[in-house]
Amino acid sequence: MQRSAEFAREAGRSLIASGPFVRIAATLAACALTVIAVYRERTAEFAPRRVWGELSPVFETLGQCGWRLTSVVLDWPDLVLASGGLVTALLVIAWLVFDWHRGWVASLWLLAALSAGVGQWAFLRGKVSVGVGAYACALCLAVAFGWLVQSRQALGPRAVTNKDYAAGLWVLIIALFLRLWALDELPSRFEGEMGLSMLAGSSWQSLKNYLVDALTTASIGCAHLFVQLASFLALGDSVFALRASAVLMGAAVVWNLFWLLRRYVGPQGAWCAALLAISSAEQLWWSRSENSYFIAVCLAGVITARLSAWLLASPSWRKAIIVAVWMGLTRLFYLAAVTLVAIPSLVLLHRMVFDRTHVRQYAGAFFVVLLGVGLWASSLSLVHLVSKGEWRWIHPAVHGELADAESTPLLQRVAAVGERVVQNARQVARQWTIETGFSQWYQRQTWPYPPTILHVGIVALGVLGVGIALAQWRYPFPAMLLMWFFLACLPALLSIEPAERRMAAAFPAFYALAGYGWGHAVNWICSSSSTFLKASWHLAGWIVLVMIGWSSASSHLTLPRAEVGLATLGRATKHVFRASEAVYYEMDEAAFPLLVMVHSSLFRQRLPCTEALAPASWLTTLLEQPCSFNDVVWRLMSPTLRAQRQAQYVPPSQWSVLLAAVPDAERKRQLLRHLFPNGREHWIGTPDWNFSLTVFTVTRSDLEALQRFEVVEEPPLAGPGVEEKEAGCTMTLRGALFVPRDGWYRWRLAAPFEPLAWTIGNESGTFEVHSNVPLTAGFHLAQWKVRGPCGERPALFLKEHGESEWRSVPLWNTELGRDELTRATRVVAHEGYTSHGRFGEQSGEFLDLGIADTSGMVALVWRDGRYEFLELDAAGQPLASYRVDIPGHTVVNGFVPGPQGRRFVHTESGMWVTDREGRMLRRWPVGPGPIRAQIVWWDDGNTLLAAVPAAAEVQWFDLAGRLLGATSTFDGGPRRFLEPTALAYDPSRRIFAVAEADGRILLLRIRGSNPLDLAFERELRPPLSVRRMAVRVLTFDGQGRLLVGDPERPAVFAYDSAGQRLMAQQPENDWMSQVPALGVVRRIVPLEGQLLVLAGGHGAVRFQEGRFAQGFD
Repeated sequence: MQRSAEFAREAGRSLIASGPFVRIAATLAACALTVIAVYRERTAEFAPRRVWGELSPVFETLGQCGWRLTSVVLDWPDLVLASGGLVTALLVIAWLVFDWHRGWVASLWLLAALSAGVGQWAFLRGKVSVGVGAYACALCLAVAFGWLVQSRQALGPRAVTNKDYAAGLWVLIIALFLRLWALDELPSRFEGEMGLSMLAGSSWQSLKNYLVDALTTASIGCAHLFVQLASFLALGDSVFALRASAVLMGAAVVWNLFWLLRRYVGPQGAWCAALLAISSAEQLWWSRSENSYFIAVCLAGVITARLSAWLLASPSWRKAIIVAVWMGLTRLFYLAAVTLVAIPSLVLLHRMVFDRTHVRQYAGAFFVVLLGVGLWASSLSLVHLVSKGEWRWIHPAVHGELADAESTPLLQRVAAVGERVVQNARQVARQWTIETGFSQWYQRQTWPYPPTILHVGIVALGVLGVGIALAQWRYPFPAMLLMWFFLACLPALLSIEPAERRMAAAFPAFYALAGYGWGHAVNWICSSSSTFLKASWHLAGWIVLVMIGWSSASSHLTLPRAEVGLATLGRATKHVFRASEAVYYEMDEAAFPLLVMVHSSLFRQRLPCTEALAPASWLTTLLEQPCSFNDVVWRLMSPTLRAQRQAQYVPPSQWSVLLAAVPDAERKRQLLRHLFPNGREHWIGTPDWNFSLTVFTVTRSDLEALQRFEVVEEPPLAGPGVEEKEAGCTMTLRGALFVPRDGWYRWRLAAPFEPLAWTIGNESGTFEVHSNVPLTAGFHLAQWKVRGPCGERPALFLKEHGESEWRSVPLWNTELGRDELTRATRVVAHEGYTSHGRFGEQSGEFLDLGIADTSGMVALVWRDGRYEFLELDAAGQPLASYRVDIPGHTVVNGFVPGPQGRRFVHTESGMWVTDREGRMLRRWPVGPGPIRAQIVWWDDGNTLLAAVPAAAEVQWFDLAGRLLGATSTFDGGPRRFLEPTALAYDPSRRIFAVAEADGRILLLRIRGSNPLDLAFERELRPPLSVRRMAVRVLTFDGQGRLLVGDPERPAVFAYDSAGQRLMAQQPENDWMSQVPALGVVRRIVPLEGQLLVLAGGHGAVRFQEGRFAQGFD
């Protein structure tokens, strides 16, 4: 035993002594841990839910202890500040007694830390002025400390010992543990890009199809997709492998950050930065989510910094070439990495100015590095060449939301960028201080990380590091850290939306600055001759670092967890992919691709047909059983493979219906149970988890059982000399006629049956084969009286207007025509509308249209790179044009003419109020989200009502933007707004129409003088093309009729005052025939018996309405 122990110790020493070998071994160990975790979760049917098995209760207990400690700290901030001040005072006294010439310098750092803590405490409690003053004081004290302790020896590269390799291995293991801890958890909600990201990285063909669109729109980049593809090839194309790629990139961020700081700062500085990166909320979330392009940006920033430091240590043309190639690759990351390309060249310029002894070496490396700028500028074009096989120059400015269009003049573009930076600076500063750690964003998004003491520690230590680096900016390493941080914040300043994800690369830079400042404080104090001070400060420093990491890790380990993990979800839905030949689903746009990734091997072997249930008539897809192969799952598949599968497709004999938490989910479950009593139903979900899924397995015989109708035969009346068989029988057919979409239809019966009369709903008449009858999608209760051979059943044929062939249709169970989820909407026929020509086609792009009380028709147009108000006469001819004082880069949703010639312009950055000539009068305060460009005037135009989707409220404002009231509830019906997107008001009936994001239209009645006192009247469900799409066009025409525009396709749906659909008697006079030629409708404005329709952006069209006819169903 003793000999074995000695052998083990010697082996351990040899392992630690071999530095490069340990680094390689640590990397292999990280991969091995990830593979083991993924393999266990994929193969263990009855294993514990978490990766770490029986150790979960132990770590959860530790997390609870840390969380309780954090709660005490947060609940007693005054006690903490008082205790910190007392301890600081005692330490300062001790330093002044034992080593006074160093103690007073160290007291500057301690006072700076205390001031930063006070500033953060003030920010968290809304005392902004106190917080700004305290942080300014902390920054000045940190600059003074950094100036006094600077020396070239302290700032140069440091030697790395064998203990550092062991420390790096421990850092990597801790980072992997926290990222693998909840690898199999499902988030509380899914983002749409998750599904596309999962599918895009599943094969090389999918990646090629995805590259160009991903890089030239709101670019999420493609670099992370290559890591995903490698993970898929190694571990199998499942969601576990997808998350494993994020885990590996997150661990790589911690690994590289540790060695960057260890080389230039020291052990405690490296541990400080590594612990912040290990346990920070955004790093933990990005390091194991499906949106792995965020953590890829963090990795790109750390690699850029390490390569820059490596180049500065000993510049050579070989190193410069490697750095230049990497600069070109940074263009392939998410939008937030777009400014990293400037770091190496700026660092070399810095050294050329302040290091005259090696100017020629730095200059040579600088000119080589400039090649990287050219690679960066042409990288999009190279990607297009590889993926599409053709060369096309793609301008570097075409990168999401950072720059304006290429056609905008250069000077105007520069001015717009400057204005945008000034506007976004305040919001970015708020995110780094008041919203510390972005806890507000995380609490309402996928991973609900609670605020912890970490947020105070990150900001305080980071600000001190910034101050010390500013004092030492003449030296290469602190200058590089400052460039890294400020350049990484630049995308958020330049972006239209200054969100935290736009500066993802700034997070590791901020942690590096925090470690830089902490390391310098430790090195200065520990250089004292007093052994007592060295030992006490080392102990205090490690306690602080452990407290910061523990507080954040405790919030991570005690998250409200889903009791259903991915393994359980896979087991519950296994039969769907093994037994079914088709899958029809209605669920979140990314949730179904997640299931596909769970069952990826089965899916790729069998490739069942997948289709989303139609949102307009959700049972339509199930009954018709199409397989268009245009679903999101098939979108990124190669055209050849898709065509092959489509050619091999046969109608399924058994399929499954997946129903998640969608609108009317429970009613739809009940209907499915009623329609398919023999179908098998499985439910998965927990009360603590808002993701629930119901699975129905249905066979073809179950569907055929619904195709039944009632037949009543009357006795034949045979005349003299006519036999009974020749006379025929009169029979009545009763059933539900299914119409797949809105339109005009004709029927006919197969010979030799003769139609006598028909009845649909409450209307009846003589059957006329050549008449077009308007019908909405769904099931219509129908009855035919026919004469034909006794004992036989007639076949019914249906033809939609515009089709050339008749198709046979069955009659379904009458219950389908009675259920409110499947029955068709009642139709009221009218004469329709007649177009009277377009106006304003040559006046620029029409963004919005309104009627002003002083100047008649007013249009908001985009022309020559700027916004303008265009006043029009009654014939639509321009009278005057005024430039609007709004920057060209601002996203404008629309405008509404107000009283006294004012114009209320709705933008993504708030409400802008101008006068008639476009001069800026005021700008409303920025609220929780943008106000949509559809408001309701109240109190004779002195106040207004607006929908605020981000707050799920209807808010009441005065003309100065002051909030007078808000409501998220109403009496009756659903009782609460989901996400209101548009408003309309009918003053004659005091009816308030509110469009919801899920496609519903709520009709509410205002009961008194308070416009927020609302009562539910009824609910409308227009047949929108997409279920979750914000309706922007919602208008009452002055006669109680409501017009709703489809946000996705050129279509308008009209409803009368009783909530019944309006369709023209003749197809040529209906919206469905006239609007498609115009484009997607942006606005409908009623004007003196006419309707002005703004569609397609090229002017507006005038419609004359007809007189309404009788009701018809």
